[in-house]
Amino acid sequence: MKNSDFHSKIPTSRKKLYTPAEQLQQLIARIYGLQSPQLPQMSAADEKKYSEALAQWVPEHPFLDGSGKSPSSAVFGAVISAEALRSSKASAPALERELGRSAAANPFLHEFYMDKDKTAKEPVLIPAEHIGVIYSSLRASLSVGDTANLAVGEVEEPTEEEEELRSDVEIVITRRDADPRALRFRTEQTDAIRLGAHVEDVDIVAPCADVVIGPGQEATLVSPINIQCKKLTISSHNAVVERSSDQKTAAVFLQAEEFDGDVASVPVCRAGVVLSCSWPGVKGYPWTSFATDPPLHEDHRVDEALNRFRQFVIVFRSHGKKRLARFRGKLEHSRMTKGCGQEILDAMVDNGIVTLEHPMYFLDANRLAALTGMTYVDCMAKRFDEDAITFVRKAIGIEGQ
Repeated sequence: MKNSDFHSKIPTSRKKLYTPAEQLQQLIARIYGLQSPQLPQMSAADEKKYSEALAQWVPEHPFLDGSGKSPSSAVFGAVISAEALRSSKASAPALERELGRSAAANPFLHEFYMDKDKTAKEPVLIPAEHIGVIYSSLRASLSVGDTANLAVGEVEEPTEEEEELRSDVEIVITRRDADPRALRFRTEQTDAIRLGAHVEDVDIVAPCADVVIGPGQEATLVSPINIQCKKLTISSHNAVVERSSDQKTAAVFLQAEEFDGDVASVPVCRAGVVLSCSWPGVKGYPWTSFATDPPLHEDHRVDEALNRFRQFVIVFRSHGKKRLARFRGKLEHSRMTKGCGQEILDAMVDNGIVTLEHPMYFLDANRLAALTGMTYVDCMAKRFDEDAITFVRKAIGIEGQ
């Protein structure tokens, strides 16, 4: 119904009624079963006429299907859902609905969700609970041969406002015949990162954050996945671990200070995917056979060097022509090179394990295995070979000590 139609019936409120913003709020209320938004001030007679008009015309809005209760298309659904996620009243039901879509996410949602922030000069701050929804929407927009991966890590140089409780969020999208592009945001580490029941190609290192996988009857974890957090929750009854069709690397690593889960049966690992888990009580059923507890070395410098070495290896992702690559800025970031990180990276470059082809670093898996006895999967699972220990000791200058 056009504004002019309403205005001709209710002349006292010509410029206040049925604006695009109000229409969207009316649609949100209808789809999510919420109370209708408050009407502008008007006389009792006008309010009665307007309410009757809304009852007649909102269900027939072009954004809704014939039932008047669901969006008429994925695009209109994305417009409504994006606004609902931003709304304090509708955010919770909208989030639950979008998380419930699992792998069938709306491919347009991320466009409308981020549309208002495209001109922002600084990284946009988004709620941690929305990260999974935005990432799933981006993945749903990929074509065959495209890839996307999510990384959440500490802020490089936090301001006084950010301190150390915010995380950097990076989503790298690689489309066929195009250079990769990175979308960067920030989020609060103190809030829970909700990923939904379908999790694919994720690297989260957030020691102060909680990570929630689910809800859904079955949680599907598609390698490569590396999650290290404060508390990990899997709110699904079953768990399946598998690899994507274009991935040679097949490993999932889960580590937390605390675990809470509804998984009642032993997780199913398909196509040789290696699942490694570490948290208090992990050796109990159903995680017993996936428990990992890497031994600590007498020299803490070796443990730090091995962790840095591991982190450099596992950040690599598929990048066309069956090569593993990562943006130069990712490996040279201060959170990667801090401590002995720069020495480890230099050693990997000097020995040809990684090579720089601007703007990307590429990983030579054969060279990695030959010099350190390690594979990508070994690094993910923290299964360090003696050759790897020798390699890092030499890199940080303590060989023979």
